[in-house]
Amino acid sequence: EVVLVAILLLGLGFAGIAVKILLKKDLKNDIDNIRIGDSYFRIRKWDETIFYYKKAIEFCPEEFTGHQNLITALSQKCKEQYSFCIESRNYINNYKSIFKEKKIELENLMINLEKIKKEHYK
Repeated sequence: EVVLVAILLLGLGFAGIAVKILLKKDLKNDIDNIRIGDSYFRIRKWDETIFYYKKAIEFCPEEFTGHQNLITALSQKCKEQYSFCIESRNYINNYKSIFKEKKIELENLMINLEKIKKEHYK
């Protein structure tokens, strides 16, 4: 599968080749987009990670995993740029009413975000 090859290339540090492959592939489901986002997450490419998690959410907005991963990536990007702290916080607050059964997970994401903010923006 093309997506798995691209993920392998990303993992091996060949992001340029992987991106060229992915640009030719029209990812049509949330799982492939999450896999690619996860691969970019591992190599700390936050903009790309965020892009693919948002694409995953477009395909399957009712699935919490994409949202949770997006918040985590935004929180990591927050270390570089404060506006992503605000975006992450807004997502968490918005999802509280949508994913009521994930209250604990969302609270933990908020705790992590606050910790990052304290470490990077005193």
